[in-house]
Amino acid sequence: MAYTSDLSSYVPSSTYASDFSTSDSQVINLPYGSKIQRFVVSVPTNGTNSHRITYPEAFSGAAVPVFNGNDNSQSRSFSLSNNTTPDATGFDIAVSVHGNSTAGSTDAATLTVIAIGPR
Repeated sequence: MAYTSDLSSYVPSSTYASDFSTSDSQVINLPYGSKIQRFVVSVPTNGTNSHRITYPEAFSGAAVPVFNGNDNSQSRSFSLSNNTTPDATGFDIAVSVHGNSTAGSTDAATLTVIAIGPR
């Protein structure tokens, strides 16, 4: 049961709405100025080994991405590109081909990305 004396420690609904509301279902606003974005992106693997992944909504500073790829059994792997650093708008990935797969495969790969950073 809440008492009148407890009301000073509650956050008004307007503050709650401004802290957590978003119009994009791929974005989750967190308290203390952070947010998480989760999205799926198709990456062409047409022989170019570096691709730019752009966040649906820019962060206010550098974010930390985590991603997992589905390469449709083409034996490809995905990693952050060498000598690059994720920034507020996205990151660069490298696509590597392994084993007996076709190096020139143009099948797109699907990446699921989760990134967290400052709003």
